[in-house]
Amino acid sequence: MDSQRFDVLARAFGRRTGRRTAMLTLAGLAGVAALHPVAADVPLVCYQIRERCRRHTQCCSLTCENERCLGSDIGEQCIASDGCAVGYCHIVSNYRGYCRCITRNRRCTDNKVCCSGVCSMIGRCGCSRVGQACEMSMHCCDTAICVDGWCVAA
Repeated sequence: MDSQRFDVLARAFGRRTGRRTAMLTLAGLAGVAALHPVAADVPLVCYQIRERCRRHTQCCSLTCENERCLGSDIGEQCIASDGCAVGYCHIVSNYRGYCRCITRNRRCTDNKVCCSGVCSMIGRCGCSRVGQACEMSMHCCDTAICVDGWCVAA
């Protein structure tokens, strides 16, 4: 915190205020604290898949190769959903997480979050075809089975 922000904060708490003003001030401080990154090497804005990069930490996938951000697969690390090739980034701690996807017949909002890449008009994920992500064989279409997180022909 710089000296100017500290002075403003000290003046705000130094004068008499009503309960409402005090609560608004505390709520504002909590909001600022929530937006401030915990991990120093994690940027507030990260680069999406295929954008130019110089360091791994610049990419939402935390993977920069040949000056381009690569997409993370299911189970791989990420700091934002824009870093996942399929699915979304499930944040675990310190603004870091891993890519997950929504499986067959579960509720969805768009195609990207589904393992199959298909969110139906009724808001349910379709089954995963051969070569698509899965968690269990029941998530795969037809006779395909789930092996190491991917649907393969039986």
